[in-house]
Amino acid sequence: MTDSLQIAFVCEGPTDSPILEAVVEAILGADYVPLYLQPERDMLSDGESWGDGNDDRVRAWCEQRAGNLEYAVYGADVIIVQLDADRCAKYGASSTAELCATVKGWLGASASDARLVIVLPAQATESWLVAAHGALSPQLERERHPEERLAALGKLERDHDGRAIKSRQRYVSLAERLREELPRVRGVLDELERFASKLERHRERLAS
Repeated sequence: MTDSLQIAFVCEGPTDSPILEAVVEAILGADYVPLYLQPERDMLSDGESWGDGNDDRVRAWCEQRAGNLEYAVYGADVIIVQLDADRCAKYGASSTAELCATVKGWLGASASDARLVIVLPAQATESWLVAAHGALSPQLERERHPEERLAALGKLERDHDGRAIKSRQRYVSLAERLREELPRVRGVLDELERFASKLERHRERLAS
């Protein structure tokens, strides 16, 4: 892996990719070029303008590239598709394994692409930040609204209604701690461990 890798990100929102990138950097190294495919990043403006994001857009992105991912994302070394598993009920899944099968169904033949990594945080990616900045517990991945826990820890500001403000810039800063703490927290959080292990297998693939 002498040249910079190209890592593609398909996420529910722009605050998810910094958390995923922290894990990528810990496993694959920081020398990579990020490709933000969903939501898209507007590089023609200030670089911080993003397209719309939610689970429906992740689904649409996958379905539109079913069977042609090799050509649709040409040149990427790893393609990461993220969907929070709090969407299980919406898609009739009773576990992250069933939700993973659902995402693969959206991708069709593209699900066999060797570059693909599907990551499904048990509730939301913010739970990984809570683990890095607060008390570590296997139950963290299953807590609803972990961004509120981050606000309680003083890591996120609140708006005038008392709700946690999800800022991508702030998440980039908080994710630095996750990258440093990954060896300590990954074995306690099932979905984080699964994601890190998948990246390790891709590291071996890319090195061969």
